[in-house]
Amino acid sequence: MNKEKSYNDFKKRVVYQLGKYKMEKFPELTDGCYNSISLNYVLPKSNFKDNLMPEVVINDDAIKYHRYANHLNSSQMMCINFFYPIRNDMILVEILNRYLDLKLDDSASIIKSEFEYTPDGQTRTNFDFYLELSNGMKFYMEIKYTENGFGSVSFDSNYPDRYEREWSKFYSDQVKNSIHLKDISSEDFYKNYQINRNLAYIKNDLDYVVFIYPFDNTALYDSNYQGKKLHQVEIKNFFQIDWHELCDMTLEITKGTNFYRHYLEFKEKYLSY
Repeated sequence: MNKEKSYNDFKKRVVYQLGKYKMEKFPELTDGCYNSISLNYVLPKSNFKDNLMPEVVINDDAIKYHRYANHLNSSQMMCINFFYPIRNDMILVEILNRYLDLKLDDSASIIKSEFEYTPDGQTRTNFDFYLELSNGMKFYMEIKYTENGFGSVSFDSNYPDRYEREWSKFYSDQVKNSIHLKDISSEDFYKNYQINRNLAYIKNDLDYVVFIYPFDNTALYDSNYQGKKLHQVEIKNFFQIDWHELCDMTLEITKGTNFYRHYLEFKEKYLSY
């Protein structure tokens, strides 16, 4: 099976499952539209917050929701649904400690957690979820679901100097302090724009960049990076986590807690395709 067919089969299975989930959970809602096409895995735009699971109660507008937050396959909403209930709970530290083998002791605690985190307030880089621990560890997380690849730059012939200006203004300084990218050229930086602008934040041994996506999404798993498949790339403090493995570990760790039923439903919604 070629890569494109494998990805298309994956996407088809996911949206079929999400369509069933919508019909079971929200039988009263009409289908939402995308490009004027009615889709059974899309909620009406006015109901986009129904995409948040019952345990996720956000009482303010601190989170800037993406344009397609009403799509059940929104990776932003998947991220919020997973992390929000445990965003300040030591269970999250235990999950990371065990999955990433960080060898943390009991003194490490969460001092900051944030969705749609912009580290410096200047660049266009933001992270789906950010976590900072009392021992100085920082986790910059990129969350994917059904995307057909990592973002790249499409140079606009109408604005030929745009990305060089951005490089000069933002990214050239950013990569100078990076462990892995300090010698990268602007051309090579933009070849893998979304990956590199994340990796640029690994500046010392306490910085971690974590990509979470389903490994059976071949468009992501087999992405090319510096001449290798992404899943074959080994870079210090850069981790790739499979959604299925992460969810199963979370269910194991939360068994017997109030969070367990939430993650059972999370698995049903997103990963039972």
